Amino acid sequence: MSGAGIVLLLDLPPGDAWLDLAQVPSPGGVLGIGGVPAGLHRLGVDHVMPVSTWVHVRPGLVATKRFDGGMLLDAKGFRVAQLQGMAMAGEMRLVPFPADRNAGWAELTGPLGTVLPALGRSDAPDLRSVVARAHDGDGERFAAELAWAYLAAHLDGEPEAHRRWVQLVVALGLTRGVEPAGWLERAYALLGVQLERLGPRALREGTDLGDAARAALAAADAFGGDVAGGAAKLRRLLTA
Repeated sequence: MSGAGIVLLLDLPPGDAWLDLAQVPSPGGVLGIGGVPAGLHRLGVDHVMPVSTWVHVRPGLVATKRFDGGMLLDAKGFRVAQLQGMAMAGEMRLVPFPADRNAGWAELTGPLGTVLPALGRSDAPDLRSVVARAHDGDGERFAAELAWAYLAAHLDGEPEAHRRWVQLVVALGLTRGVEPAGWLERAYALLGVQLERLGPRALREGTDLGDAARAALAAADAFGGDVAGGAAKLRRLLTA
């Protein structure tokens, strides 16, 4: 189980659960998912109202949530420890991690790894509060917020997150004159992955997002070198 962990969802209603980008059918009750790559993952449940939360999966450990009152909450206690032990010992049927339907997840969430030290060892990372703090010139934090705003907008449908994401794309188009750094290369590469998932219609000229993406590409090309290289996917999308 090196490099992977287990996710347990308890007390689920019958229906569909979500792990990252993939829908996972559930008969209700206990749902265990094995082989989950270490890192940040989004869990969701489609019920009367869709709910979601984030967990930090660690190698060889079990991240557990329970469905209660229309929310996904931390799960603790003797029963939880017993179920975690069964999952670790192979005494519970685990659904394999749906890797084929989660292609690109590591790229979409990669920059969020830079804020993990600020989250401590919590299995329920408060990503929203961490990434929303002032960047204070911290480029890695900028890239983390770019990742978070996109995910909150397009997975949870948060209008404010979408507005913030577009603002951050606009900001990438205003980076000329900034000292080139690794975070810039990664931010442009991330933007290419994000926009690829939205399709060409979202990038039409004359739209706020389309114009902001073109300005970002122009800024990346002005840097040249590794930064321009990081924008390779963005360039392909806009010149196709």
